[in-house]
Amino acid sequence: SIGVNQMIQSINYFVVGATLVERNNPSSAIAISMVFQVVALGLAFLDIADKPISRALPAPRGAQIVMMQAIGSSPIFIAVVLLILGRAQCEMESDVIEQSRACLGRLNP
Repeated sequence: SIGVNQMIQSINYFVVGATLVERNNPSSAIAISMVFQVVALGLAFLDIADKPISRALPAPRGAQIVMMQAIGSSPIFIAVVLLILGRAQCEMESDVIEQSRACLGRLNP
């Protein structure tokens, strides 16, 4: 079932690319990522229900599963945040370039 979890993560990356990069819709990318990660967390609870995880970690079983899934799903959230920030920076730079061109156009008729 670890393969299914990896497949959910890869589908999540694809959907983030489709919604955020191609359609420039960050709210959909964040919402879809949350849905996919909740599905992956539910799958992890079903998959690791009877298996021993770690006896060295002094945390309840459910907390261990949530920590494992949080570590596994953190790269997608980092990617979403970086893509949103990169897109915002590109838009700010293009606005600055357009403003400077307009200013130069007024100075040089």
